[in-house]
Parts: sequence; structure tokens; C-alpha cells
Amino acid sequence: MDDETAGKELSEEEAEAERVRAKVESMLGKVGGATRAAVSPADGHDDLEEALDRLKQTAQAKRHDYRKKTDYAHSEASVGTAVGFAVAYNLVGCVLGGWLLGFGFDKVTNGTYWGQVGGIIFGAVAGIGGAVLLILRSGGKKRA
Repeated sequence: MDDETAGKELSEEEAEAERVRAKVESMLGKVGGATRAAVSPADGHDDLEEALDRLKQTAQAKRHDYRKKTDYAHSEASVGTAVGFAVAYNLVGCVLGGWLLGFGFDKVTNGTYWGQVGGIIFGAVAGIGGAVLLILRSGGKKRA
């Protein structure tokens, strides 16, 4: 390998190091609050690694802060909403299911409407029991 080829490869490495340095500095500038690292190709890879580590730590801290702010609010609201909808669908479903069973009983036995009334009452009792169970099972549970 002659001196010209070695000099050309070195200048390509310097150009690559300069591109990486510029990218790291622009990333550090976008994050905000982080100090911009003065990295030059002569400093070597250690300074680049330190700058990238600082960038990673800053990004992780900001991500953690954002999740901490948003997860708490959304988790309580979503658990309460989910339980409320489950209770409502349970009550309505049980009453309608009881009515359908009573309607079917009336059709099979050629009876009057008393099968439907009994089915609605049975469905309401089953729905209230199921709603109480749902509320007790979810009581006090919060997402982390």
C-alpha cells in the first residue's frame, strides 16, 4: 500500500467521523437540556461513545417522564371505564337473556306471559349478582 492510498483512506475515515459528529451534535441539540459535546475526529471514538451515551440517557429520562405523566391518568380512567361497561353489558345481557328464555318457555308450553316475566326477574337477579362480582373482582386494582 503506498502513501497516497493510505492518505485517501484516512481522509474518508475523517469524513465519516465528521458526519457522525455532526449527527450526534444535531441530536443533542434537538433533545434540549443536554449539553452539546464538542467532538472532533482527532478525539477518537471514546468521545463519540460518551456523547451517544449521554444522548441515550437523556432520551430515556424524557421517555420515562412522559410515560409517568400519561400512564397514571390513562390507567385509572381506562380501568373504571372498562368495569362500568362490563357491568352495563352484563345487566342488559342477563335481562334480555332471561326474557328470551321466558319467551321460549311460553312458546313451548303454550303458556301466557308469565314465563317472560319470570325470565326477566331471573335475568335481573343474575345480572345484579354478576355485576356485584365484577365490581368486587376489580375493586382497588390499578395498572402500574
